[in-house]
Amino acid sequence: MNELQILNIGGVECYEKDGTAYLKLEAVARGLGFTFIAKSGNEVVRWNVVHGYLKDLGVATSRNGSCYQEDCPEFIPENIFYRLAMKAKNEVSEKFQAKVADEIIPSIRKTGGYQIQNMSKELKAILMLDQKQVEADERLTKLENAMKEVI
Repeated sequence: MNELQILNIGGVECYEKDGTAYLKLEAVARGLGFTFIAKSGNEVVRWNVVHGYLKDLGVATSRNGSCYQEDCPEFIPENIFYRLAMKAKNEVSEKFQAKVADEIIPSIRKTGGYQIQNMSKELKAILMLDQKQVEADERLTKLENAMKEVI
């Protein structure tokens, strides 16, 4: 029952634990544009930059090895995703920052909620995890109530 189920939503692996969504760091780093094109022509994550930001944010990392990627956690909590998005300085992340600051937060303040029109993969993943958690909680409550009636 406590087994974690990793989902792949919109190309982003994620899971939920204790009410917190966790997203695969590599997919987040790519989505936020923490990449460069290597000599081989491949898009490569700038793990040294990601590692530095995580360290600045107080996320547990190590620096014992020679590979920044291995020193970073495989998954990060949702709040760290948002904080990384605010640190990024590129077109992708600046669009996300503008949407959050100019549209989402004012809408929440004015109406108490936000209706999403065109969601990013990351937001779809987070919302789907939340919905699945709500459904699981409702099923568990129904089962608990049914068990109480039987006993």
